[in-house]
Amino acid sequence: MSKVKIRPLEVLEAGPKVEYAKRKITLVKNSISDINNRLDARIKGANDIDGQLDALIKSLKNVTKEIENIKSVVEINAHCYQRTNERIEINTRNLKV
Repeated sequence: MSKVKIRPLEVLEAGPKVEYAKRKITLVKNSISDINNRLDARIKGANDIDGQLDALIKSLKNVTKEIENIKSVVEINAHCYQRTNERIEINTRNLKV
């Protein structure tokens, strides 16, 4: 039997927490974007604040995409692990008969 123990149900139940974190990051990104849109052009031009805020917004957008990709991969693999583990248990029982 494998020494690696994965609890697929716990992994799958973490999905809502991941979605919550993703929504929080999106909220921060939208707030920064709103602030950037409201800033006076002279302020934006000083020390490239506009460019820095745009870079931050882009970075946060990429983070949310990465979180979604990681969540998807983890969920797919948790399902695969669960199905494989069930098959192993069934085959093991059938061999003992």
